[in-house]
Amino acid sequence: MKDTDQLLKRAEKIGVRLKPAQIEKLSLFVDMILEKGVKMGLSGRKNREEIYEKDILDSLFLAPYIPPLGKILDIGSGVGIPGIPLKIIFPDASFFLLDAKRKAALFLEDAARVLSLTNLRIKQSRAEDIFDETFDLILGRAVAQAPHFLEVAHALLAQNGEIILQKGKKWDAEAGEAAPVLSRLNLRIDGIVRGPLGEQKLIFIKRNLRECFT
Repeated sequence: MKDTDQLLKRAEKIGVRLKPAQIEKLSLFVDMILEKGVKMGLSGRKNREEIYEKDILDSLFLAPYIPPLGKILDIGSGVGIPGIPLKIIFPDASFFLLDAKRKAALFLEDAARVLSLTNLRIKQSRAEDIFDETFDLILGRAVAQAPHFLEVAHALLAQNGEIILQKGKKWDAEAGEAAPVLSRLNLRIDGIVRGPLGEQKLIFIKRNLRECFT
């Protein structure tokens, strides 16, 4: 069975129906990761199957929670996970992919060009250096410790926005450290959903709006 056939079936199991053009772009993106991303030191994946399993499906698991017309920030995008696969699925959403590494920004710009992705911004910068805008949704995958990430993301979050952290087994240890930061920033954990790879969790974080207006 072709890896794209496997992707189609597994995507449907998590509620994502992929169109032929989207599958084609995802396949091309996987090729780019394997041929360029790995050589640039942005990915440690060894083959297409591993990229599909650990990166593409991992990204698509976020699809039900993406606002189709929203303004979305992917902090520490790296090789473009989850931002690029989600942009392929949601062409009308506005995505901003942010990474401090120059080689990551160069790879992302190349991917955007090859995949003909529009309404997509890429910037080599730290999130701490973004001051002049806010986002409906902020994504964090393979980011630094949760407390520091929350400090940074909080300043960029729209009033009714949401943060989604993708965390593995380390989250249980980080949760205790994050609790006082959440309280101080007037944020709350709105839900936790287990991801398709078992150990992964999606952590949903929102503002305490009632307290914001008191």
